[in-house]
Amino acid sequence: MAATNVGNGAGSGGNMERVLRLMAEKSASDVYLSANTPILIKINGQILQLSDQPLSVAQPRQLLAELLTPNQLEDLDMIEALCEASTAGVPIDLIIRGFCCLRPGIPGQTENVRIISVIGRFLEHSRIFFFRNGFENALEGEFYIGSADWMYRNLLERVEAVVPVEERSLREKLWDIFQVMTADNRQAWDMQSDGTYIQRRPAEGTPERGTHQTLMALTRQRSVGPASQRV
Repeated sequence: MAATNVGNGAGSGGNMERVLRLMAEKSASDVYLSANTPILIKINGQILQLSDQPLSVAQPRQLLAELLTPNQLEDLDMIEALCEASTAGVPIDLIIRGFCCLRPGIPGQTENVRIISVIGRFLEHSRIFFFRNGFENALEGEFYIGSADWMYRNLLERVEAVVPVEERSLREKLWDIFQVMTADNRQAWDMQSDGTYIQRRPAEGTPERGTHQTLMALTRQRSVGPASQRV
């Protein structure tokens, strides 16, 4: 599987055009094996590299957090990389709507992993990948968005695109989505170490904070605000 270093700058359109041309002119296996195309990388290699990076950074572990929102998690290499980061003390939050083959809270393996699933009226899975990489300010970390689920078929048998997000205002919006989803006390389900899920419930006297309701409310606010705030 291949991913593009597309970016959101002036050259991103040209990079994406090259990817589309490769897909039209060659088979997926040709794209995957094309070592002479610098904008193509294996997505699992890229994500594993980013997952390994915090292990060699001399920073407090809470500054090395990873927050990831694939729709599914099945690929063994990805799971092993996440376990290795967790064992090294890196906090990892996974927001996975669909099935997940990793269990959190296993002593010596995934005690630093938290997994939630957000289920509601929309088929929503953001596929945002965040790596703090030692920065106190989360917005200085690495942000990516992409099409791939973390499954063998996606990572090794398909062509998928992953885009680094560089513009600060866009990073802020992605970080806001993370905050909404992790603070969800109505539509979020916490995976337990035995693989079962427990639905979150608001405490008595606490307002409900469902991800989809919150995102709809934010969209309505932007729609009536200044044009510069609209997305």
